[in-house]
Amino acid sequence: MSRTCIIFITLLVAVLSLPVATEAADKSDFKDFKIVANRNIFDSERTPSQEGSPRPQAVPKDPPEEFRLVGVMISGKDSTAFFDGSRSDYKGQWKRGDIIAGFKIRIIRTSGLLLEKDSRRMVMTVASVMKKNDQNRWELSKSATHVSKPPEPASSSPQDVKGGAKGEVKGSEAGGGDILKKLMERRKKEVEK
Repeated sequence: MSRTCIIFITLLVAVLSLPVATEAADKSDFKDFKIVANRNIFDSERTPSQEGSPRPQAVPKDPPEEFRLVGVMISGKDSTAFFDGSRSDYKGQWKRGDIIAGFKIRIIRTSGLLLEKDSRRMVMTVASVMKKNDQNRWELSKSATHVSKPPEPASSSPQDVKGGAKGEVKGSEAGGGDILKKLMERRKKEVEK
C-alpha cells in the first residue's frame, strides 16, 4: 500500500502543478508572438518601431517656386494679367508696372506680356510657366521666348476701324480673327437697336 500511496501522491502533485505550468507556458508563448502585435499592418494607430537601426528617411522636397500666366483682360485703356502660382503672393491680378517675383510687368497684350528684371526682358505668353531652377534662377517654360525688343503695342486709333464706324475691327490687326469680327458685328447690331 505504501507503493500505491506514493504513486497516488505523485499523481496528485502532478495534477495540482499542471495549471501552474500551463499559465507559465501561456505567458512565454505570448512573448514569442509579440512581433505580430508590434507589426500589425491593420492597426491604424501603429507607429514605427524604434528598435534596431533607424531607416534613412527621405527628406521631402519642397515644390519648386513657380507662377503661370492664366489669362489677360484688356478693357479700354485698362489691362490686367491674371496669375496662379505656388505661393499666395504669386496668385491674383496685376496691372502694368506691378512687380511679380521681382519681375516688372512692362506691357500687357492679348498675346501675353513683357516682363523685365535686371535689363533682362522676357515675353510670357498665356499658359506659360515661370519656374525657379536648382540655381535659384527663374526660367520660362518652352512656350515662352526671350526677346530684346518689346512687342509693338496695339493701336486703338480710328485708323484701325474699317470705314470709320466703331465696332468693326480689322481681323488681322485685332489678333482675334473671324470670331472677334463676328462678335463685334453682333455687338454693333445690338447697340443700334
